[in-house]
Amino acid sequence: MATKRLCDQDSYLKEFTAKLLRQGCDEDGTFYAVLDETAFYPTGGGQPCDTGFLDGVRVTHVEKDGDEIRHYLAQKLDESRSAIHAKIDWERRFDHMQQHAGQHILSAVFDDRLGMRTIAFHMGTDRCTIDLDIAELSEELAEEAETMANSIVLQNLLIQAKFVDHEDLLRYHLRKAPSVTENIRLVIIEGIDYNPCGGTHPVRTGEVGPIKILGWEAHRGHIRVSFNCGWRSLSLFKDEHRELGQLALLYNTRPEMVLSRTRKLEDQLKTWENECKSLRNRLIDFEVSQLGSLLNEESKNPVVAKRFEERPVKEIRELAGRVTKTYTRCTALFITSSGENVQIVCAQGSDARGDMKRTLSEVLPLIHGKGGGDASLAQGVGKLDVPPEKLFERLKSAVSHSTA
Repeated sequence: MATKRLCDQDSYLKEFTAKLLRQGCDEDGTFYAVLDETAFYPTGGGQPCDTGFLDGVRVTHVEKDGDEIRHYLAQKLDESRSAIHAKIDWERRFDHMQQHAGQHILSAVFDDRLGMRTIAFHMGTDRCTIDLDIAELSEELAEEAETMANSIVLQNLLIQAKFVDHEDLLRYHLRKAPSVTENIRLVIIEGIDYNPCGGTHPVRTGEVGPIKILGWEAHRGHIRVSFNCGWRSLSLFKDEHRELGQLALLYNTRPEMVLSRTRKLEDQLKTWENECKSLRNRLIDFEVSQLGSLLNEESKNPVVAKRFEERPVKEIRELAGRVTKTYTRCTALFITSSGENVQIVCAQGSDARGDMKRTLSEVLPLIHGKGGGDASLAQGVGKLDVPPEKLFERLKSAVSHSTA
């Protein structure tokens, strides 16, 4: 027996009583109930389903299966009851009404007035999207579409939903062809939009509330536009206005000056970053000179070894590279430790004769570590389970073996 859809005639119906036709269990073990009639909207047409309660039992989702509508439940209903009291989650329903009608308005504006056809619609939990059959969208056209859409909202135009036969369709300039040949439901915003649609909508455009385009991006050769309507837009405005006010307080300026203040701070940050980079290079040059003074220049293969604490391995790798570039016969053995963790960097200059990968491999067992590299540079990581002095002793011994 087909389920009668009450929401097709009245989107504002919040509670109703219906007869329980049957109950079942889905493949995943979820209970569902089928009623003789329902105001619950099933998922479809880009619009999520309603939720609510049947005799106090939570309806988690609603799906259409052939001619019947299944209400999926948190638990099975009492089958001894002849009539089931149903209650729609009205906040969710009205949100969907605002978003869906807002999509009709926005798509109509993009199509009729800007020549951009909507080819897909999706209503998400935090934002909606439409896909436009275009390759790019400018800021100016997006703003124009948003302004025109909100103008239609403010006109508070009547939104009608009615069933028509196939012959009657010839009277209307349809946005798209219907997907069915009978029981065709048409949603009409007079002079704006004529659209075959089974979704829930308010009776006037004013109830849609503010329509806000949030952004757009390229998607599979088209443009995907994100937007919100009604209470969602107001909620977003409140959140962003609050954050803007907090930023203004932080910057000690007015809200309208936050952007220029941020840009000024960004310029200052770039200047400071360049100054820090210059100072860091000077510091490394000084470190290279200091480490060079520790080298035994009379040795055929001079070695410099140093331990650092809490210093990023990226920095000591750069330091090792600068040392071995300046002193080309040199081998640099650096370790940096943080707590029980240790990292090793072994590097040699272009005139040195060792093999850093081999050197590292000889000490990795000491730290239960792993690593890799090549003859000129190798890096490893492990646990500092031995005194640093013993680790350096093994490293230097390994260098001697690799240069022998």
